[in-house]
Amino acid sequence: MIVTEPKDVLFGYLSHRAKVCWSADFQAIGWVEERALVAVAGYNGFHGQCAQIHIAAEPGKRWMRRAHLWAAFHYPFVKVGLEWLIGVVPENNTAAMKMDTNLGFKEFARIPDGAAPGEDMVLLRLHKDSPRVQKWLSLGDRYGWESVTASNA
Repeated sequence: MIVTEPKDVLFGYLSHRAKVCWSADFQAIGWVEERALVAVAGYNGFHGQCAQIHIAAEPGKRWMRRAHLWAAFHYPFVKVGLEWLIGVVPENNTAAMKMDTNLGFKEFARIPDGAAPGEDMVLLRLHKDSPRVQKWLSLGDRYGWESVTASNA
């Protein structure tokens, strides 16, 4: 099940797992299975045509289903109308880097020692017109998922 409330619970999940800092523009989408929150996609730092995305999930859970990917990208690209999503990942977080690149994010910059001394912070971006985003967004039409959109976000 896809949820957008309670926002403080979704934020707490991300804060604990991905070290996300609170901001007034924070929005989130969560995925609940068997009455437990298993993953959250959070968005903040909305500036012009872009925002930052943060994703965290329970280890070992297979949460990345078609409906979840559709919701995660429908909200920022369709509902909000953004052009870009930005991901910020420490270079040694290989699991996050793999997930993000599999989602279609591309590296566009590095901040030397940005994560820690000797560890770069990698900046990734994903455009709304990328083939993967367009594929996921088309799933809503195919499966009639408009009803599961993050309408409260």
